[in-house]
Amino acid sequence: MLDVIRSVAFAAMLPSLALSQSSDVPSQRRDPIEVFGQGRSASVMLDSLALWENVSASRAIAFDAVVRVIKHHVKLGVEHADTISKVVYNRRLIAIRRLAGQPMSRWLRCGAGLTGEHANTWRITLAYGVFVEPLSADTSRVGVALFATARNPEGVSTSAVACASTGALEREVISKVREVVQTL
Repeated sequence: MLDVIRSVAFAAMLPSLALSQSSDVPSQRRDPIEVFGQGRSASVMLDSLALWENVSASRAIAFDAVVRVIKHHVKLGVEHADTISKVVYNRRLIAIRRLAGQPMSRWLRCGAGLTGEHANTWRITLAYGVFVEPLSADTSRVGVALFATARNPEGVSTSAVACASTGALEREVISKVREVVQTL
């Protein structure tokens, strides 16, 4: 009887084994970048938040442009730049008041109080990821994701609040990547 159960189980697995060996199935998978917001109990997968746009450049050129934009134009700290999976990210970047030369409220909405937007006055813990995927030999897809929380710097036991992205930083990064690929 045990042999019959094993045979049925093996037969049931055959289609999935054949599918996993098929060359028609893309083998490239993004490694998930898991982040925990300060004061949050659940994690977030950064790639699930990404804003995606097509860029007229090969994957290698687009990735080179992404690294240049993040380091030199937007000036964000890079925790990891993976040249194999073509991902640039930082899971914990601390910022106050300004980011990429602009007030934080241009990029994030964290609520407001009597003194104005919390994004401009509170301590921001930000995680970002920029992903580059090939679409063809000369076209790539670039995804930019942000996740942020804000904490009032006054007081010792203030809890963090979630921030929403305005989408402006994501569009800025992609716009700059498009400019830089023209020079490469």
